[in-house]
Amino acid sequence: TLTDLVSKVGNYNLYDLTPDKSVQVKAFQKDKTLRDFEVGKMAPTYGHTFVKIGADPNVYLARESFRIHFDLKMNDLRDKSVMKIDSNEISEIQLEKEGATYVLAKNVKPVEASTLSPVSSVSPGDKKAGEEKKPGDQAAEVKPAEEPKKPEEEINWLTPEGKKGNKAQVDGLIGQITNLTCDEYIEDKTVEDFKSQVPLYTVKVKGSKEYILSFFSKVERKETDEGPGGQSYQVISSESPYPFLLSSWKADQIMKKPEDLIEGLKI
Repeated sequence: TLTDLVSKVGNYNLYDLTPDKSVQVKAFQKDKTLRDFEVGKMAPTYGHTFVKIGADPNVYLARESFRIHFDLKMNDLRDKSVMKIDSNEISEIQLEKEGATYVLAKNVKPVEASTLSPVSSVSPGDKKAGEEKKPGDQAAEVKPAEEPKKPEEEINWLTPEGKKGNKAQVDGLIGQITNLTCDEYIEDKTVEDFKSQVPLYTVKVKGSKEYILSFFSKVERKETDEGPGGQSYQVISSESPYPFLLSSWKADQIMKKPEDLIEGLKI
């Protein structure tokens, strides 16, 4: 909503409405242009923004401070979700590292809860338990037996050889991949570029279908306005059509050492 005419003289540098500083916004309905305007900086009032409208050379104040909603990069606009799994459906985890394969299968064992016996309770005004009641005495309260609890489940992870998985480590791995988001997508490569390469590490998870994460060599990310730099792994996912980057610290939470996941495993 425009509130005031600010300038007719075209000194756009004062309002960050020059080509190198303004954000040009166009909205379309098919080939029809619905909106065409340029967004400058926030006004000193903090509740307005300097704008230009279409081919109109004048500068206006528009209500509210909204440049932040438009001052975005391509990476900001993309959905960075690359893996989404219901953890309850996972029945098997397979790791592939340095040519070796390690498998952990979910083992669910019911645990029966103990059932409590009926308990008699005597109110403070009643006679002691077992004492003969006389006329006029209040009847003792008898609490009904508690309902037996539903059987609980104990979940373990076992290798085909019967070795037990480290539950805390396995749960940590599952927690990382059930709703995994990437740092950014790799713009100059496709998934096909990686399929001829041997991954450094692969995680395969079986549920209603098979989910796969494959990790490849690290690259150095430069520090930009969008985020800090640092080393990141190149990764592909069966749930994403695009290759992407995961920061080293996040990838390390997934790329667990097999000996940390499987108790008694010696490599």
